[in-house]
Amino acid sequence: FSNCGGEGTEDGEDLKIEGPFVVDLLNPEAISGLEEVELSEGRYCRIDLEFRKLEDAQLPEGVDPSDPIAGRSLYISGTRADGTRFQMTTEVDEEFELKNEETGFLIDESILNGILFIAFDLDQWFDGIDLGAASVEVSEDESGSPLIMIDDEHNQEIQEEIEENIKVSADLFADEDGDEDLGQEEQENPLADGTSIP
Repeated sequence: FSNCGGEGTEDGEDLKIEGPFVVDLLNPEAISGLEEVELSEGRYCRIDLEFRKLEDAQLPEGVDPSDPIAGRSLYISGTRADGTRFQMTTEVDEEFELKNEETGFLIDESILNGILFIAFDLDQWFDGIDLGAASVEVSEDESGSPLIMIDDEHNQEIQEEIEENIKVSADLFADEDGDEDLGQEEQENPLADGTSIP
């Protein structure tokens, strides 16, 4: 969080929250380790989230080295319509950013008493992806059952498409003028609505 300072704000140093944090996006819950973080009221010009590969040496408590997320930044598993399982992994590094250098984003008492969250529209992750296409490579798991692997060595084109979809899925506002800076009017129409986590 980058504090803008200036009139009507509590000027202060930037706040950097050190991870890593591992999140199950299908079963969201409050992230442990953030309980003591204090964010000052004021205007913030930039809010950044880094999406990084989880190195083995950084594994947080509760994450085993055999966990499929270890050594990766994202792990997805599921089944396509005919019941064939698929697994998608990526080591992509990405930075998600909200920026308004002129007026900033106001974080006031109403927000500080509530919940800050990062949202992804999971429905967009597989937009344009056809796992039933004839070109999809189907492997076998340890028991000999069919398994679609999507990673750096299998179905790479699909992996790249999903990675691009993930970038779009985190958009909270539309940068209508394409200047990579969210003006006040652009902040009035959010693309995402949030619900509180119990």
